[in-house]
Amino acid sequence: MGIWKKFVQFLKWLILPVILDRATRPGAAPINADLLPVPGGETRFLFLHGKGEFRHEIVRTSHYQPELKTIAGNGDGPRRKHECIATLDLDEDHANSRGDVVVTIDDIVIGSCPRTLTTQFREWLKRWHLSHAMVKCSAVIVMVADRSGTNGPNYRVKIDIELPFRMTVE
Repeated sequence: MGIWKKFVQFLKWLILPVILDRATRPGAAPINADLLPVPGGETRFLFLHGKGEFRHEIVRTSHYQPELKTIAGNGDGPRRKHECIATLDLDEDHANSRGDVVVTIDDIVIGSCPRTLTTQFREWLKRWHLSHAMVKCSAVIVMVADRSGTNGPNYRVKIDIELPFRMTVE
């Protein structure tokens, strides 16, 4: 038990500076900033690791096609891939929120995590007291050509997260 307690204390020491970045967001729980110093004023975040499989497809990307086109750029190939980093953010700001996990790339909202991943992600954040942490992961934007040829390309986003979650602080 003693080793486990030391590990938890070390983990809290390592991760708590990440929380400071989220403390100023609207709707965030009040946090005593004096208790959470950030060395050098740098923004630190959690990075969720995957195996390079990109199994989780982001939902509601159809609402953000112009934004995805801007991020991915205009490609000539029908299946062009754009690798990037996505930020996962709890959607607590809206009264009608269903508890979504909003996905942003380059500070632009591009969709939400699928419901199955959202539930596991929220429970994991709550269990580790990381609800205010900035969480990032690898993502890929895939351009898929419209087979009918009338609508132009369609952009889909997949994120690379391994379950159970594996993270590092960066």
